[in-house]
Amino acid sequence: MAGRGGVYNDTSKNIIVWDGVIPPECRSNPSILRLEWEETKEPLHADIDVNKTNGVGPGMSFANRVGEFLYEETVKRAKAAVASGGGSYQAVLWYQGARPYLDVVRKAQLETDLENVNCVDAMGLPLEPDGLHLTTSSQVRLGQMMVDAFLAIRPIPSSAKLFSGLSVLVLFPLFLL
Repeated sequence: MAGRGGVYNDTSKNIIVWDGVIPPECRSNPSILRLEWEETKEPLHADIDVNKTNGVGPGMSFANRVGEFLYEETVKRAKAAVASGGGSYQAVLWYQGARPYLDVVRKAQLETDLENVNCVDAMGLPLEPDGLHLTTSSQVRLGQMMVDAFLAIRPIPSSAKLFSGLSVLVLFPLFLL
């Protein structure tokens, strides 16, 4: 989910730049790691999408809002999965993009009725001036919509102690279209 929030065309220099603004919902968190087990920070895809100017996406907003069980509990679950023959992905976030689609396709996506599958609709969220990419605030909102859909499928027990962060791959089944 490469973000383009805060990315704009600097016409004075004729280059595309990121404004560098990171909303509180997208702040770095030492319990949220990526790729080579490094602490995540915006823009998440800067070293993946190297030929594009990257900005804020919904990933950190999702990770920071959903919370997680204590780190030790997450490690315990991961070790149990490996001990039982291997683990599997427990959450997959898929964001198709902000570009408008035919009403028939959108309707079909939103009416998906499969176990552990939920959809969020980004239509109507504010776009960057290019008319294609979500603004920074829209990226934050999308991450929050995704976590609401995630928790609707598998709520985190109220007895669990929560802290900011997320280990999505060891929690619960989810596909967001």
